[in-house]
This record gives sequence, structure tokens and C-alpha cells, in this order.
Amino acid sequence: FAALQVLPKDGKPVIVWPIQDEAWENIAEGIRRVAEEIRRGVQAAPSSRKIIFRVKALPNEIHCIFDAKADLGRSRQCDFCFTQAPASVSNYHARLSYSKVKRQFFIQDLGSSNGTYVDGVRLTAASALRLGARVSLAQSLPFLFSADERRELPSGALIFNGSSGKEVARYLLAPSGEIRLGNSPGDEAPLPVLPKGLSVARILSRPDGLYFLPADREGDPAAASRLENGAELDLDPILLQVEIPA
Repeated sequence: FAALQVLPKDGKPVIVWPIQDEAWENIAEGIRRVAEEIRRGVQAAPSSRKIIFRVKALPNEIHCIFDAKADLGRSRQCDFCFTQAPASVSNYHARLSYSKVKRQFFIQDLGSSNGTYVDGVRLTAASALRLGARVSLAQSLPFLFSADERRELPSGALIFNGSSGKEVARYLLAPSGEIRLGNSPGDEAPLPVLPKGLSVARILSRPDGLYFLPADREGDPAAASRLENGAELDLDPILLQVEIPA
């Protein structure tokens, strides 16, 4: 229980909130998050939901959640966890989601202390994301939003650029249960160090785990090999380190 977050946010008593209804909404949202974490632990194998790729000897990372929603924040319980983010970023800060009905990605604030911003405007409700939108957590953790809207069920990405302006981390939400790895147009997990136009593989989420299906064997699902935590993928000229959080 020591890891549970005090509610409402920042441990501020309900009676001192200017608008107490907002305090109760914050408490309800916190309880809902805990219930959802318990549900995920019971109903879904974590190893089939999340994967992280790191390019060996380079700073590039790709984080992927195979789902229609993901929470962002400093807490290790978040799907996209930013433990090194400034203290202005809340433990549970925002949620990225995809609506199959509206065919759109959305971002919403989760009652954070310092807000979530889209194109410089602080959110007061869930906001649809357009291609190229600037998303910021507490105006201190900036991303660019990208998605290939040509796909029937696209993946959405929050892209973090380093001080050089080049991409160093990509946070993917893949409601379809698969992503493409490579350096071809439409590859949701691009690796620019690979030869241009080369698509390497599809990463598939299945009930029993995550699988690697080589691009030249896409017509043969049985050719997919299960990925293990700690594995290294030799994609000449680079090595990809695989982390599948427990």
C-alpha cells in the first residue's frame, strides 16, 4: 500500500479545494486507475502488451503499448513512464487514447498539477490530435504527435527530440496489436540507421506473448518467433535490445 498515491492529488484535503466537485472527480479517477491496473494484472499478460526497443550504442528508443489507451507520467505504474522527467510532471499526468468510432487519437489530462498542453493551449477536456500537434506535459516535457492515417487501424506516436533536434525516443500506441519495424514509409517503428526503404519485420501482440515476423515471411504467420526479455536482434548494421517489462 505504500506505493499507492494519496487522493485527491498532492494529498490536498477535499474541504480546502475551491471546487469540491473537482476533488471528488480526482478521487474517482484515481480509484478507477487502481482498479484498471488490477484488471490488467488479472486479465492480460503484461508481456503481450508492452515492448521497448533500444538501439545499441545509440540513444534511440522505441516504446510501444499494444492497446487503445496508455497513461503517461512519472509513476512506474504508467504505461509510458518518465521517471527522469522534471518534478513538474505528475505521477499520473495524461492519457493517450484511440477511438475506433471517431477514428482519432486523443490526449487528456488526468488531473495533473501543472497541466497538459496541445499547441500551447492547456487542456480542459480531451483533445483530438492532428498530425504534427505539439503535446507538452507541464510545459516541460515536449512531444510531436505523428500517425499514419492511411491505415485502417493506425498507430499513434509521441516523438521526443533531443537537443540536436533529432528524434531520440518514440512512444507508440498500437491499437491494432502490431507494428512494422524498419525504414520504409509507413513503418510505425522507424530505424533511420537502416538502409532507406528496408522494412525488417512486423512485431505482433498475441495472447501468449510478443512475436517477431520477418518482412520476407509475412505470408507465413508460423514463421513468427516469440520475443524474450533481454534478447538482442541483429539487424545489420545495428543491434536492437529488447525489453519486455514484467
